[in-house]
Amino acid sequence: MMKFINQENPISMVTKIKYNFLLITFLCLVLQGCTSQNTKQFGEGLYDLDAIDFTVPLDTLAIKIPYNITLPLTDGYYDKELKKEVVTDTFAYQRKIKGLKSFNDKTNSPLFYFINTDFKTGFVSFYLDRNENFVAFSFFESREKPFDDILNVLRAKYKQYEVSIKEDDQVVDYYGAEKYKWKTNDKIIEMVRTTKESDGKYTCNISVIKSSTDLNKFPVDKINGL
Repeated sequence: MMKFINQENPISMVTKIKYNFLLITFLCLVLQGCTSQNTKQFGEGLYDLDAIDFTVPLDTLAIKIPYNITLPLTDGYYDKELKKEVVTDTFAYQRKIKGLKSFNDKTNSPLFYFINTDFKTGFVSFYLDRNENFVAFSFFESREKPFDDILNVLRAKYKQYEVSIKEDDQVVDYYGAEKYKWKTNDKIIEMVRTTKESDGKYTCNISVIKSSTDLNKFPVDKINGL
């Protein structure tokens, strides 16, 4: 009678198969959950802009939302003989997305917010570098009260990353604008807010840039609103 060497007990083999199957199923569910969380798209409920970590391409994030405005940000000069602007370089691409849902939505409910649900954004400008990598976004808001609450939330969340702004880098004008900056491992956050009202309004601009961005190739100072 032929015997098989090291033959496993059939019951043990079935148990092991079941265990491996359950383990694989569990891992798949975990991975699926992580993927779903990391790839939440604009339009799938209220989106917290502070959750963006730039690892997901903008085209993936905004696949359900059409771009309101898509345009290249260029460098160039005005040619008097040709009587037109001559583009010498394209250093970035700007894509604006309306922060409130479409005009057909009678509730006019927000699509984006930043840290605080009270800080709703009208338009958000997203930026791609010349290689079309998602590297930054910014938005501007105005309201009838100062943005002290947003500053306090940012300071509480990113206090260990706050960067001291030199006096010559501060934004000071008639409306007492102030600039703040936080630099984390994955992003740079800049906030400029006014401390004096103009026509009964206070303003605030927030920019978030991927920290590994080469600013020589992506000149932030040339980008409108960033």
